[in-house]
Amino acid sequence: MEQYLNNFLLASSILLLLSIVLSKSSSRFGLPVLVLFLFIGMIAGSDGIGGINFSNYELTHSLSLVALCLIIFNGGFETPFSKVKKDFGRGVVLSSIGVMLTTLLVGGFTHLVTDLGLLESLLIGAILSATDAAAVFSAFKDPTAQVGDVKNILRFESGSNDPMAYFLVSVIIGFIEQGMGDAKTTAIMFISNPIIGLIGGWITARSFILINNVVKLDFNGLYPPLTMAMLFLGYSLTTKLGGNGFLAVYVFGMIIGNRKILHKNLLSLFFDGVTWLSQIGLFIMLGLLVFPSRLLTVAPAGLFIACFLTFAARPITVFLCLIKSRFNLNEKLFISWAGLKGATPIVFASFAATHIGEKAHV
Repeated sequence: MEQYLNNFLLASSILLLLSIVLSKSSSRFGLPVLVLFLFIGMIAGSDGIGGINFSNYELTHSLSLVALCLIIFNGGFETPFSKVKKDFGRGVVLSSIGVMLTTLLVGGFTHLVTDLGLLESLLIGAILSATDAAAVFSAFKDPTAQVGDVKNILRFESGSNDPMAYFLVSVIIGFIEQGMGDAKTTAIMFISNPIIGLIGGWITARSFILINNVVKLDFNGLYPPLTMAMLFLGYSLTTKLGGNGFLAVYVFGMIIGNRKILHKNLLSLFFDGVTWLSQIGLFIMLGLLVFPSRLLTVAPAGLFIACFLTFAARPITVFLCLIKSRFNLNEKLFISWAGLKGATPIVFASFAATHIGEKAHV
């Protein structure tokens, strides 16, 4: 057991060190840093020179949920409400109706060009529907990215649309496993899920502010663990009550990120580092799960769907959701092309793999 643990730590530390060091030079070649992490995972995998045989979707899904909670929380924490409030309504439309439109468009197209059933096709659409907070925040941390207010609506959308996408993925998987079920129950869940999520996030934030600002801990280093404990408490309790845990986490982060709280700079630095670690881990895990030798059979259909998502589904969705908005044509085009995918589909795809088994590999 000790030898196994030592081998695990050795491999993990080497992969992490490589990812961090190589990220310094990736921007010089115009290569997104998160894609670099993916390539490192593929090279280290069973088909690469590393030879690491990793295909545990259950473990990937569990770790991905933890990482995504941290990424979404930090996304809310770093979103200044003062800069997004004028586009708040449009951002909500993009992160809700936009996700549903993308799911329908990509799902319908997938059903037309593949042999998959309608529900399986819609599941692919839902998995690919949300823009990814990790990828978007990473792109806009580049100080040379001068894109004005467009950056703010994209940050808000990417941080807030994961809950809707996860809800759609869960509902569609439920339909695949158990049939269409009761439409009334689904409609009630569709309404109650985000409402409970919003309330859960608000209660978590209020509770944290009370504890953080009133209870004086003996060591400053205990405040980040306190925040993390409240984060996962809010997620788990909200989920147990039938609410959207990811939405609760995002609301929690956004509320405390826009309030004057003690040790805010400490929390910002801590969660920035934890978020980077989560992103690196997610993309390396995805790379390890990828078997390049198996991609040849699905690559043509996958590339076809990806092109439709990039050049048709995302632009159609954005232009419909931003109709009569203050954004001009060039800004709408930029928002369309900034529908970046990343960590979120990893979580959703692993979720599908753990629930519907071999069907997820078709």
